[in-house]
Amino acid sequence: MVLCENQRRSRAPEWGSRLVLTPMGARRIQVSEHGVFETVEEEIVLTHLKSWKPFQRSSRAWSAVRVCAAVVLVSFAIVVALGVNMYTMQTAPKAHADYDGDYNAYPYGECTWFANERFHDIYGYYVPWHIGNANEWVDQAYNYGWQVSSTPSLYSLIVLQDGVQGATGYGHVAMVEQIESDGTIIASSMNAGAGWGSSSDEEYWSGPGVAFIKP
Repeated sequence: MVLCENQRRSRAPEWGSRLVLTPMGARRIQVSEHGVFETVEEEIVLTHLKSWKPFQRSSRAWSAVRVCAAVVLVSFAIVVALGVNMYTMQTAPKAHADYDGDYNAYPYGECTWFANERFHDIYGYYVPWHIGNANEWVDQAYNYGWQVSSTPSLYSLIVLQDGVQGATGYGHVAMVEQIESDGTIIASSMNAGAGWGSSSDEEYWSGPGVAFIKP
């Protein structure tokens, strides 16, 4: 740094070192007898700037901590929400659920096998449960959110409890194919009047121990 000519003429020479302030701190300079300022030391950062840096670093650190905490909380909320949704999907009744593939798990020849096959013919998928005797199908229907009624409807499954209208100790299930004007129900079934492994149309009636289920 060099003083302009007018400044040198109007001031008395002041030899020695002096401290010159700069935007970033202070610089120690030496004034020679020729009026030229020469730097004799490295830049000296002002004390208040030095003391402020730790606080700046601390502030940045806390900002980073707050950002990380926010990210963790948001991630935790997402995981909890996904967990609740997954739990709901696993436990909620599902009318179109398949247990382990699209097939009939009931043994051939039983009324449950035929009812499941006839249901598949009409609706395009099998019942969502794969265990339980015929007399348990009402409870299964409740579990899967199906309609359960004492009033017959076309293409609903009629479920008879033990000993009702000729049902065995395991109950009976059949597909409602027709409803007559007098209330008589024509249902297709297997292992009924025609014997084991044979299908036939049988007549049934609404009443105690009789329920109708459909999705």
